Amino acid sequence: MRAAICAVTFVILGLVGFVATPNLFKVINPEYLLALHQYGRPLAALSEDASNTDIKLAELRTKISKQERSMKELSATLTAKQANMKIAGALAEDIAKVGIEAATRMVELSSELDQLNGEYGDLKDKKAFVVSNQLDIRKKLETAAADTSNIYVVARALSLGAIGALMSIIAKFLASPTKRGLLEDSNFIGRMWASMAFGGVASVVVIGLFFTGFISIFANSTQGGGETDFWKVTILCLLAGAFSDRLFQAASGRMDAYLGADQSARQKSRTSAVKAAPAGPGE
Repeated sequence: MRAAICAVTFVILGLVGFVATPNLFKVINPEYLLALHQYGRPLAALSEDASNTDIKLAELRTKISKQERSMKELSATLTAKQANMKIAGALAEDIAKVGIEAATRMVELSSELDQLNGEYGDLKDKKAFVVSNQLDIRKKLETAAADTSNIYVVARALSLGAIGALMSIIAKFLASPTKRGLLEDSNFIGRMWASMAFGGVASVVVIGLFFTGFISIFANSTQGGGETDFWKVTILCLLAGAFSDRLFQAASGRMDAYLGADQSARQKSRTSAVKAAPAGPGE
């Protein structure tokens, strides 16, 4: 059971430390979740409006192209018909009548084309307005998600620091193996979990120092929001976790020695007090 728990913990730490991406941590960013709850539905509605507007624009473009083609065909047909009528010796009045009819039809087509172009322009303006609103909402969401990268770095530091501490523990055990297994000693298990927690905290502290810009692992150390280098953070946190385990073991040993000496002193004091106490009447 202990082995299964430790294996699952190590897998989770490995996934968070090496595989996870910043976008995955948006789900635990309260500001982003609040903004998503507030702007999610309006953004979905705007996306639907944009999609419907695109469909209508495509339909209007088809109608406009068809209308323009009809006007060109009408003009070509009129020219050919008038030419044939002249060759056939038709009267000028008849030729003029055909021209007037074609012109009337051309005016109708031109009016319909102007109406289609007006509708198309209105839809383009609507699409621009929708896109502008979408950009504004997305900017608000991006602003709300600004801390996600920090949460990601902290989560990686915790995971990698714990892994570094665990590696140090395993290396120490392999260097001086005992008859009992690594996971058989309940006291050792407790120390291991505490050391991993200490390693994670130490890694976060080290990363915090790096965020101040005194030591640069960022693209631009003069800016607090610089992007971290993946492998530099990985190596740094693993080393910080491993080194912190040594500090934890040393501090734990000193604390045990102090508590043991203090307990021994108290026991001696009690013994001396008992010996110094006056004997009772029956003694």
